[in-house]
Amino acid sequence: MDPDVINLFEQYDWPGNVRELENALKHALTFAKDTVITRDCLPAKLQQITSAVESRSRKVDDVRGKSLKAFLRMKEKEYLSQALVSSDGDKQKAAKSLRISLATLYRKMPEPQE
Repeated sequence: MDPDVINLFEQYDWPGNVRELENALKHALTFAKDTVITRDCLPAKLQQITSAVESRSRKVDDVRGKSLKAFLRMKEKEYLSQALVSSDGDKQKAAKSLRISLATLYRKMPEPQE
């Protein structure tokens, strides 16, 4: 098994217990192209979980070595971006949903990526 798959198997809760594990392994063996089971061989549900686990580990790496202030600013930018997306880019609506003034939203908005 690929080390990523082993890591996923160790972190997954297996709510279906042994049957779910057995079915996942049968599925993986059916779709394995080589002698190694990779995440591409896993059922779609487990592939999604793999992506979530990778995302979580990347987020942990993003905050290592940062000050609390830098971490909070990063989270604030993410939250503001989500508010803008959910308001379809309407800054007034986003500011209202965040319960801040429009001026505060503009001041705190993430700079556009170049």
